[in-house]
Amino acid sequence: MSGAVVPECCSVVGVSMECLYLLLTFVLSLPSSYSQGNWIVNEKRTNAPARGLGAKEHFQIVTQHNRLRSRVNPMAANMQKMEWSEKLALLAQERVASCSTDPTLQEPHSDHIGWNTHHSSLGTTSFAEVIDTWFQEGRRYSYLSGQCEENSTCQHYTQLVWATSSRVGCAQQVCQTGAVQWEFYACAYSPGGNWEVNGRMVVPYKAGAYCSLCTSDMSGCFRLWDHVGGLCGETLLQFQPYHLMGFTDIQRCCCT
Repeated sequence: MSGAVVPECCSVVGVSMECLYLLLTFVLSLPSSYSQGNWIVNEKRTNAPARGLGAKEHFQIVTQHNRLRSRVNPMAANMQKMEWSEKLALLAQERVASCSTDPTLQEPHSDHIGWNTHHSSLGTTSFAEVIDTWFQEGRRYSYLSGQCEENSTCQHYTQLVWATSSRVGCAQQVCQTGAVQWEFYACAYSPGGNWEVNGRMVVPYKAGAYCSLCTSDMSGCFRLWDHVGGLCGETLLQFQPYHLMGFTDIQRCCCT
């Protein structure tokens, strides 16, 4: 591929999952050439084609969530690594297809689902910028008090960094109100966050050294080069055969 430089050592046969992840990050950073599909929804949507999210965008959304979750302050001791959920993505697609920002439309499901939504004028933002906007709400959140600043909103932030929310699925829809077109973004999370006890919000995670309070089924520590702290996840032994294990030199992107 013209102009693309593949890491020299990624041709090694025995590679670790971390190296495969780095290689996948490299491949998905290249420009995509696939076309976007159409979604058939109700009459409230615009006649313009909806922007379907492909595998590349799924990966980018999850990667961005995990990067931001690693950067909370104070550091999180029990923050779990997020994975993409197609089931949640379908729920998010249903949500944006309504083209309604009425929060009462977020009907309960059998599992507790958390939601982050955003709407903006057509063509003025991207999904990455929307997720960054949610994270920036953290500037108005006090971990010590567990509260937002007065007259501020930070529930998008607390859901994004809710430690036990380990699955996410998102969708995007072009909508129209009268002659005005706008874009509707939504992410669904499971298990959902933003719990309250006796009318007070529970803090989204436990502060401490990263990966120091991981559960037994999430005893691995996932940390990429652009992460500040680590995230609790499955260990290598839980999802790959021993003979495929290796070590990654992050400085050279080498798998040995």
